[in-house]
Amino acid sequence: MQIVGRSHRWNTGTSGVGGPVAIGITVLVYGAVGVIVKMDDVGLAMAQRPRDLSRRVGRGLVAGMPHVLDALAIIGTFAMFWVGGHIVLVGMADLGLSLPYDLVHALEAPVSGISAVGGLLGWLVNTLCSMVLGFVVGSAVLGVVSLTPLSTKGH
Repeated sequence: MQIVGRSHRWNTGTSGVGGPVAIGITVLVYGAVGVIVKMDDVGLAMAQRPRDLSRRVGRGLVAGMPHVLDALAIIGTFAMFWVGGHIVLVGMADLGLSLPYDLVHALEAPVSGISAVGGLLGWLVNTLCSMVLGFVVGSAVLGVVSLTPLSTKGH
């Protein structure tokens, strides 16, 4: 299938691997979120135990969780910009607006040929461009939504 100068080889999913992998990743992600959410409860329970080591580890978990959650909030925000921007970038190309996609790949080309680190550098360029696009599109959507009756300033 040819779309806007890019050739895609579409996987029809005949191998049957995609579904179980998707379910496994979903279980892993939600399991990790569950562990993170309950970690301060685990720390509190450990802090109330009689052994000194358990109490110290428990207090450390309780004290450390706000920092972990702050870091996750920042990392998650950048990840959402990256993923959302990349979805918009590829979607625009698939719909016939290939200039942004072609520009990103033109920026990627000079660094992707560098020996030993070209793949990483190319990925970084693509990722940063996707993040910027995600931020721009997200900011535009936020601006439009905040001007509509859908935005509830009192809540």
